[in-house]
Amino acid sequence: MTRADTVWAGIYTSALERRVQIVGVAKSPFKGSCKLVREICRGSSKRPLFVGAVGIDVDEAARLAKGMSGEFRLPSLLKILDDETKSDF
Repeated sequence: MTRADTVWAGIYTSALERRVQIVGVAKSPFKGSCKLVREICRGSSKRPLFVGAVGIDVDEAARLAKGMSGEFRLPSLLKILDDETKSDF
């Protein structure tokens, strides 16, 4: 496990004492966290999404992210969230 893996997992696991499951989906790789991240491809896209998880098995999190609704690379709900978090307030 790299230092980044340890820090990322340690912060969330300790702070939440495993009471909450956290799943992160990113369009670009998390730096240095390959053991806690899975690559998935959705639809006809050749570009992967990167799924990380704490409090839930990372393979299960990747399976769930892959099964989210939407026909494109980014699931529909995550596309809405991505757009909304980039808009001005």
